[in-house]
Amino acid sequence: MKLFCQPYSSKYVTFHGLYDTAFVIKMITRAPLPNTLNDFSDLVRTIFGQIYDLKYISRFCGGLSQGEIGVVGLSRLLNFEPVGIRHQAAYDSLLIGALFNKMKQRRHDIEDDRSASALY
Repeated sequence: MKLFCQPYSSKYVTFHGLYDTAFVIKMITRAPLPNTLNDFSDLVRTIFGQIYDLKYISRFCGGLSQGEIGVVGLSRLLNFEPVGIRHQAAYDSLLIGALFNKMKQRRHDIEDDRSASALY
């Protein structure tokens, strides 16, 4: 039986997710990480498909401090009031997802090729 796996069917959103993605790749593959950034980027695209890093994307959105901002500061700039206890897994996940949607409202080309699979 052949399983059909469609690449790039999933989208992941992170905030400053380089170390997080490296950790997940290391746990999945149980192999050493690639030695070059290009090889690592290819592996990220292979495993995750499309991944969007809000810290990277904020560099291209006017008025968002060109990427030099934390997730809480970004939520303040976007006038989004999160609910819950900061820096808990569910809180951060919901906040990052909500901020991604808020940024899409502000800038409609957020999911273009320039932003896909580029990590801060």
